Amino acid sequence: MRLLNASGCLDALTAPETARQLDAYVTKTVTPLPREGNPPVRIAETEVGMLNAIGLANPGIEAFAAEHLPRLAELGVPIWVSVGGFSVDDYVAVAARLDVCKDVAALELNLSCPNVDEVPENVGEVVAAVRAVIGKPLYAKLSPAVADVTETARAAEAAGADGLSLVNTIRGLALRAAWRARPCARSPSRLSTPAAVRPGCPSSAWAASRRGGTRWSCSRPAPTTSRSGRRSSPTLALRPAFAPS
Repeated sequence: MRLLNASGCLDALTAPETARQLDAYVTKTVTPLPREGNPPVRIAETEVGMLNAIGLANPGIEAFAAEHLPRLAELGVPIWVSVGGFSVDDYVAVAARLDVCKDVAALELNLSCPNVDEVPENVGEVVAAVRAVIGKPLYAKLSPAVADVTETARAAEAAGADGLSLVNTIRGLALRAAWRARPCARSPSRLSTPAAVRPGCPSSAWAASRRGGTRWSCSRPAPTTSRSGRRSSPTLALRPAFAPS
């Protein structure tokens, strides 16, 4: 078993000692161009967990490769880069750029971001296109918000993924009764709560493996602590590595 963080819930440059305790560090998602993300408010606490609607805020692939990646390499742990985009070509461009970076150990395709509107839905098409241009290990991060995660997982496997990350956060919405306001500017947003994540992720993992042919390595995120002191595990990432057929 290897211990990895889930993408987006640990800033390794702010907390390097925490990152060095991992077997590999997974970066926040990187897109072709810089993104500011969704407008604030983007994080809000509820009685049962934390809502977030970040929206893939990141510096873009060129700034990441030139400025962020060299600093991450100094951690001394393998670096897995989460790749995002809004078209198949976006994913291919970012992945191809990272494939030539010696400091990148593996790529994770973020095919599950719920806080943007334009993410491609054809998992197999994205995975196949990226697989054709890279040689590094390739993982597909899937969403729980699909009718049949088994079919989605098999599409990723058939297209050339070496493994899966299961799953992203679940949909959530909180209303402030006094004035019926939504705490996050973008709603519904995503709920991070152990009560939902802990049973929900293994459920998706079990469904994805029902047809056999997988062996599993598991990772879970470093817990985060909010300003009020509440600890939260945003995503449990279960990463199966497909067994040879």
